[in-house]
Amino acid sequence: AYQDIEDEDLFKGEDSSEEEGEMIILGLTLLLEIRYFEQRTHVIKSKNWRCNILPNYDDIRFKKIMRMDSINFQKLISVLNPLPIFQNNSNNLQASVELQLAVFLKRIGSKENIFEISS
Repeated sequence: AYQDIEDEDLFKGEDSSEEEGEMIILGLTLLLEIRYFEQRTHVIKSKNWRCNILPNYDDIRFKKIMRMDSINFQKLISVLNPLPIFQNNSNNLQASVELQLAVFLKRIGSKENIFEISS
């Protein structure tokens, strides 16, 4: 009878170990389904600067911000536009070449580090 109780306790231990293992696997699976651990806040972005302000800068101001003059900026856009990397065949819209280039030039020319830029 003592041996039966001891064997029974051993099996209970295995069941709880299996349950713990299943719980861990279930927990990890649930974590994989979550893309972000914290709620993200949506940041409203204005097209006003890109569409209305940037094109109206004089050459000196444009070059100070974009690190190139507006004529070369437009020439570079015409070179980049047909490249396959800027062609998007998915349902997710890709930002225009002009916007991507403007953001890149502004960030690369900024004295701020990446953490200051992104905040």
